[in-house]
Amino acid sequence: MNFVSSLITAAVLGSTAHAAGAPVRGLPAPGRAEFNRALGLATQDKTKPAHKIIDALLAAKKTDVPRDRLLMTKGRLLFQDGDVRAALKLYEQVPSDSDHWLEALEERGWAHLRLGEHGEALAQLKTIKAPMFESLVGPEPFFLTGLIHLKICDYPAIFESIKEFKAKFRPRLVAVQALAANGTSEAAAKVVAKLRAQPLAWKTIAPEAGRLPRLFHRDALLQSRAAELKAGKSDGTPVLRRLQQLANRDLKEIGDILQKMHLLEAELIQRIHMAEKPNARAHKDVDLAKGEEVLRFPDTGEYWLDELDKYRVKVTGCPAPKIATGGQNP
Repeated sequence: MNFVSSLITAAVLGSTAHAAGAPVRGLPAPGRAEFNRALGLATQDKTKPAHKIIDALLAAKKTDVPRDRLLMTKGRLLFQDGDVRAALKLYEQVPSDSDHWLEALEERGWAHLRLGEHGEALAQLKTIKAPMFESLVGPEPFFLTGLIHLKICDYPAIFESIKEFKAKFRPRLVAVQALAANGTSEAAAKVVAKLRAQPLAWKTIAPEAGRLPRLFHRDALLQSRAAELKAGKSDGTPVLRRLQQLANRDLKEIGDILQKMHLLEAELIQRIHMAEKPNARAHKDVDLAKGEEVLRFPDTGEYWLDELDKYRVKVTGCPAPKIATGGQNP
């Protein structure tokens, strides 16, 4: 197994696409109990009984577990089983108005990579990294982008991915580091003040979200602490304590991806030194297809809401190596 194959294998096995998900709290049984039991079985690699539970919940007329969460979990179980094509079909069923839609797109990207469909993987990442989702997206899509470009030998694009990662995450990293170290921050204090009178919802915390732990509003424990604060049962300290814990979680996630980025950079530098023409670029542009029509045009960096999740990217892979002929014509 070469470096790229081993890196891809390690990355995919360590990606969120292989995590069945976190337990659901605060939901009444039997939905909660059965769902959490399925997740426990998945962590033990007992996916067959886990599938039966999730299938039963999907077929039920009424369940306490949201359908989009069940679809994500079913897809992750299939991915864990190695049935990547089937997993992809489940991820595609998660609607765009779901709180899990961006996660579904990211895991669709990993699935397409596993299937060798690099253009489709890049298409998912094009949507995920749109500016309007900046405060919701983690660091992994940037690593996945660089990994795909390494696979298709688009070396300049890897440098661009690394540069984009640093630019996007440096401000958040500084803010989250301060929160983790001090237990509070300006953004955290503003959120606590808002939650004294408002429920924990995206529209409430959106202005501060980019300087706080990613998706903190979806954390079950934080939701419970926020409810206590709004009910006057807390002074806000438990909310800050949980935010600090989530900040440490984010720091670990960013650190792990940063290490993988260094691996990409090291492999890229090695390839450039070995290349006959280090400045040659395998792909100077891409084909974007929408619907049944295919148009060739440069990427201007603009995003249109009605185009999100509709991108298609065509790549042809690495150039074939030259064969030494000893001066004779082939």
